[in-house]
Amino acid sequence: MVLCDVMPEDPLFNYLIGETTDNQESVFRRAAHLNGLCQGCLFAVTGGQTTGYPGAEAWVSELINGYKIGRGQITVIPLQGPLNTYTEMTALAEYAKECGRKQVVITAAPFHQLRSFLTLLGAMRRLDMWIEQLRVYNLPGVPLPWQENVLHSQGVLRGTREELISAELQRIRVYTDQGHLVTADEALHYLRQRDSA
Repeated sequence: MVLCDVMPEDPLFNYLIGETTDNQESVFRRAAHLNGLCQGCLFAVTGGQTTGYPGAEAWVSELINGYKIGRGQITVIPLQGPLNTYTEMTALAEYAKECGRKQVVITAAPFHQLRSFLTLLGAMRRLDMWIEQLRVYNLPGVPLPWQENVLHSQGVLRGTREELISAELQRIRVYTDQGHLVTADEALHYLRQRDSA
């Protein structure tokens, strides 16, 4: 359901999950496909290459110059602390709550999409938000070659994109046990409620 979500008819904001330089094309290409259909692109601001993510300034430039997305369509969300999926999804949930955003579609590299969604729902739970506050939809990034060797996870994990699927599933187990992510049952409950409301 997360990898094949059904989008609502009304426009919504597209949040681009921070990815390393090796994987950022996946979310950029998806954002370009959505350009004109969404109200805009959102992503978190952070520093430079220390995490493998080139930073918001580089992303803004690439989206404008390489993918023809207007500067007025791009919103950069402040981020507290180092960039990782937990801090990023917390920043998105806080931003949505403060600004009264009711819907968002999140886009990550396909191997990273499930953990990103579960992490965002975990952040919403911590902020006492649920469907009535934010409807989250999933639209994974454009697939890139699965056997290409890439950097992921703050630039410290290297493997093929296929190998990264296993690493992501391990992280999901660990971070769910730590309480940062919702369980699979909670995520299914959220999706069923979202689509029946």
